[in-house]
Amino acid sequence: MTHFPPKNQPLPIPDEPYVSQELYEAAHKNFAIGYTDVVLRDPESGKFFFPTRGVEPEKGKTWFIGGRIAVGDTIEQSAARHVKHDAGLVIPSSRFSDVSHFSIAHVTERPGREQLVRHALNNVLVANLKPEEVQTLNDKVADNKMSKEYSGGAWYNPELIRKNYLIL
Repeated sequence: MTHFPPKNQPLPIPDEPYVSQELYEAAHKNFAIGYTDVVLRDPESGKFFFPTRGVEPEKGKTWFIGGRIAVGDTIEQSAARHVKHDAGLVIPSSRFSDVSHFSIAHVTERPGREQLVRHALNNVLVANLKPEEVQTLNDKVADNKMSKEYSGGAWYNPELIRKNYLIL
């Protein structure tokens, strides 16, 4: 799936500043935003890597690598871009496989301010890592060298995830 801007709408210019907070929040209230969430898998151990959020929202919680889909990105390109930015791993978009697609209204509590509701269309993808990529990721976590969005992470056994977090 590729996302295109409306006809006659100019593409964003990277050197220009982000939109105002007010406009950003209005967009989240009125439009569903496309997101890519990524699960990294160590095929040798069968475990999945999930980072720990280092910033709000959800600081300190286990999370996905990922974020918004950029204009013109396929979901696989978005996944590759976020993994490179957040974990420092260069994984070709062809190595990502779809896991699921769902929509969600994510509510962020903001003390002293109105709740921020994000209507999101999430795409979850997985990539099997090569042994050297697993080692690189482990080194980045140990040296606290992931992006500022994350304060670390851990490998999780899928059976433990299923047993403790999923309702079956």
